[in-house]
Amino acid sequence: MEVQWGSSFKSKTLANVSSKAWLHFVAGGIGGMVGATVTSPLDVMKTRLQSTLYNPKSQSTQPFVRSTIPIFGHFIDTGRLLTYVYRNEGWRAFFKGLGPNLVGVVPARAINFFTYGNGKRILTNWNGEETPLVQCTAAIFAGITTSTLTNPIWLVKTRMQLQNSSLISYRPVKYKNSFDCVIKVVREEGISGLYKGLTASYLGVTETILMKSYGLACDNFL
Repeated sequence: MEVQWGSSFKSKTLANVSSKAWLHFVAGGIGGMVGATVTSPLDVMKTRLQSTLYNPKSQSTQPFVRSTIPIFGHFIDTGRLLTYVYRNEGWRAFFKGLGPNLVGVVPARAINFFTYGNGKRILTNWNGEETPLVQCTAAIFAGITTSTLTNPIWLVKTRMQLQNSSLISYRPVKYKNSFDCVIKVVREEGISGLYKGLTASYLGVTETILMKSYGLACDNFL
């Protein structure tokens, strides 16, 4: 009877863990999609301000005079660009590249959660205990894996956001949609073209290390 009870208890526990994992997966995906949609205008502005199209040195292509005020000037530029884009391209321009972004959110979250959870479990079994180093290592591995597998999605999103039909007459629309963007990138730049910027994404994993370290420090402090 004890064996049966133990077996039943174990199966129920595993079922609860599986159920919670699925719940976190769905909640993360929905949260990511809502967040990506709401913040899409700011994401488009960030991408454009980072591009050479809005480089202060490129007077012929600069849509407005960039602010020279340190730090706060970035907020002023963002506001100016939001107004400029709305007047010249309409509200739809705020959501350019949102399709690939939404397509990338769910698999990115799924890959990240899956890799982090399983990586932490494997490292814990190997190390004998779950230490801060184990958690940080699992987070780094999850970040690198996620960046590698989803980089083509973010590249297409960025290309679609930078594409502009009304600001510059000599730069016509090159990509009809996200699928057309993938086809043309592979045709003109090869498969490696889909992985441009991957090194920078790897460097961005340092954010994960800092966040995880900060979280662990707060837990220990509290």
